[in-house]
This record gives sequence, C-alpha cells and structure tokens, in this order.
Amino acid sequence: DPGYIFYDFNSPTTLNPALKGAFDVVVIDPPFISKEVWEKYDQTAQFLLNRSPFATDTEKRGLVLATTVAENASLLRNLFGAEVTAFRPKITNLVYQYNVYVNCLQECTSLKSPNPELRG
Repeated sequence: DPGYIFYDFNSPTTLNPALKGAFDVVVIDPPFISKEVWEKYDQTAQFLLNRSPFATDTEKRGLVLATTVAENASLLRNLFGAEVTAFRPKITNLVYQYNVYVNCLQECTSLKSPNPELRG
C-alpha cells in the first residue's frame, strides 16, 4: 500500500521528517501498555503533533486520543494531559477493560456518555 508508513515504537522518532509537526490529532492504541512503551509513544506524538498537547487554548492544542487500562490514568495525564472518558471500547475476550483517554474532554461531548453496549 503506497499510503502505509512503517513505524517501530522502539525508534519513536525515526520517521519521515516531513511528518514532523504535520498533525492536529494523534490516535494511540499501543500493542503494550507498560510505562516504557507509553513514554516512547509520547515521543512520537510530540514529533507528529503541530501543537503542544498541554496548550490551554483548545484552538492551539494538539489533540490526543489514546486507549489503555485504568491503571495508566495518571501516566496519560502526565504525558498528554489526557483524562478518561465515559465511552469505553467493547473488546470481547480480553481480560482487561480498556478506557479511552483524551486531552480535550470538555470539547469531546460524544465521549462523555457511556456507549450503549456497555451500559448495565
């Protein structure tokens, strides 16, 4: 596929230089959920985003949407300023329940409500 870009999280910023600062939003769903892996994804997000994820003005903020377990909430808050949403992905046959985290919770109104299949 000509649109495919190889990425190795062990080399978080070894990417085409043209991608540096080229994105308003990054979506992160890593294959592993350890602190070390998240820190590498943070490096990649900072490389790709055209604005800081911590900017107070939402018009000037680089947006981050990430998935991980609840135990990583404080880590994602520290790395991206991300907070947990009420919306949670439904993943059958997985031991852990993942959550969605964003650094724009006030603006992401559709993520403030639980998804119907998980309401109970």
